[in-house]
Amino acid sequence: MFTSKLKKEYKRIRKTIIEVNAKLTKLAKPELILEAGRKLGLVDRKGKLNLVKEGDTEAMMDLLIFDVEIDGRRLPQLFLDNLGDDFLPALERQLMENYLSKTFFSLYEVTNNKKRDYLTLSPLLDAAEFEFFDTVLGRVADEGWLLAGRFVPFQEYIVHTGVIYAYANDAKKQLFDYLHEVDDETDAKKIDNHSKYPLYFYQWYRDFGTPIGQR
Repeated sequence: MFTSKLKKEYKRIRKTIIEVNAKLTKLAKPELILEAGRKLGLVDRKGKLNLVKEGDTEAMMDLLIFDVEIDGRRLPQLFLDNLGDDFLPALERQLMENYLSKTFFSLYEVTNNKKRDYLTLSPLLDAAEFEFFDTVLGRVADEGWLLAGRFVPFQEYIVHTGVIYAYANDAKKQLFDYLHEVDDETDAKKIDNHSKYPLYFYQWYRDFGTPIGQR
């Protein structure tokens, strides 16, 4: 009964995240979407956006929601500012507010997946260990998998916002070799460019990540 209740709650949270992400990305005009696509390498020579591989759509939405600004405001703030007195479900409002101040992107290793639907995520970068409840990843992730993603505290859980990339454990050295390379745009090591982690890990996922299917 306890597991069934948790799964029901998980589905409700995922549904809220999907609905919030859709509302926020609708605020982005075509030129902003293309600009984000260029950053991800998803716009071809004809200027057409191509979202064809697993993770492309999630990466695009993540960049729009958490990186793009319109008149100095990120999309969650813009949405809330424009809402006025219009009705917005309390959970959606709370999630948008958490998006503005509580999300974090980091890399973890799965160190325990013996408890049904739970994964123990041990940090490989500057973050804290936590127990992660996810009915998809809890079923498919093996101990030793590496997971990079954007997470947010929501209700009594920590959930991913839609972006999560998996790699086999034998990719750890390669990831850290790349992280210690210098970013040509900033002249700093990539490991020190926290704001660009989503771009880095997305590209590495496309190159040698482990597909995980529907998140």
